[in-house]
Amino acid sequence: MGIDVSKRKQAEEELKASLQEKNTLLQELYHRTKNNMQVISALLELQAASSNNEDVERIIRESQFRMQTMALAHEKLYKSKELSRIDMEPYLIDLTRFLMTIYDISPEKVGVRFKVDNIKLLIDLAIPCGLIINELLSNSFKYAFPGDREGRIYIEMHREEKTIQLSVSDNGTGLPHGFDITKSETLGIQLVYQIVEHQLHGSVSAKSNGGLRWHIRFREDLYSERV
Repeated sequence: MGIDVSKRKQAEEELKASLQEKNTLLQELYHRTKNNMQVISALLELQAASSNNEDVERIIRESQFRMQTMALAHEKLYKSKELSRIDMEPYLIDLTRFLMTIYDISPEKVGVRFKVDNIKLLIDLAIPCGLIINELLSNSFKYAFPGDREGRIYIEMHREEKTIQLSVSDNGTGLPHGFDITKSETLGIQLVYQIVEHQLHGSVSAKSNGGLRWHIRFREDLYSERV
């Protein structure tokens, strides 16, 4: 009997040590991934600074923002007690603050309101969502509130059974009359449709009526837990 208890305790200790080693290795992997993204972002910063073409500089900087959006997700994951899921509300709040700083948006001019359920998404889904928010918020900050116009942006994320409903809306100027956003040639809008339809296998729609509202749906069970 004593031998059986001793063997069981030894097996438990070996299992704990194995899990701890796995956790340490995964956290180190996420940490290095985030650092590599920051290095690439710094290289893009140098490239933008050396360019004399405003369009090229803008494209490089927007690519840099996308890289920093992904790096932020890995930072959240690295600091989390979980190894594969990101708490979406603090991630979206921090991402919004980052973009408001980048575009020099005052909270007094444009207020952002959040209504996000207690949702923790796998990183396979969280990063695409972050990139979508990056593009939609950037567009609102750049175009929805020209001059001294003030306004509001609303970010909502809800779960309905196994489906995630994500919406981003503003009360800005909206789209020009007759403008078909699905035919937009801007990289940011094309990227939104590409991510939603091909990476998240979901649907996306946009309505302009006293502002602009984006609505995105995708299934939460697209990917399985790996750790």
